Amino acid sequence: MKGWWPYLWREWLTSVDHKRIGVMYVLLALVLLLRGFMDAIMMRSQLAIAAGSAQGYLPPEHYDQIFYRSWHDHDLFMAMPFMIGLMNFVVPLQLGVRDVAFPVLNAISFWLTASGALLVNISLVVGEFARTGWLAYPPSPSCNSRPVSAWIIICGRCRSPVSVRCSPVSTWSRPF
Repeated sequence: MKGWWPYLWREWLTSVDHKRIGVMYVLLALVLLLRGFMDAIMMRSQLAIAAGSAQGYLPPEHYDQIFYRSWHDHDLFMAMPFMIGLMNFVVPLQLGVRDVAFPVLNAISFWLTASGALLVNISLVVGEFARTGWLAYPPSPSCNSRPVSAWIIICGRCRSPVSVRCSPVSTWSRPF
């Protein structure tokens, strides 16, 4: 153990080399792809078990949280890091430059992405994740029973903070 930990720390975890950061992005994407597969299997088995009058093994609130978080894993924490990792690895080599323009910022962006993915995965175990679905459309006209994360998403999509309606569909469909 003593032999590989200093090498891992010195050469990979604190590296600002664009090729190593690109490989770490791709590895993060693959780990989160496996995590997304686990969610997909869990959701499909819930749908198979909950046929007819059977309830299934997941409560409805937890299923909604998994459904919404699976979008985060697939799009934000799998597809984006995979593409960014490929771009980090390939583009400087195609341009013939030794490194990216801001290598420390490149490393910081990877570690912020990894910590964000970790926080999203922890939120299913500790506390409550948003139960709003992929597009964060409110299921009813009442907006009083949402967690804080859902309010952040909904308010981020509204055109005005003083908007009376909560739905992004009705907000953007009205003329300004």
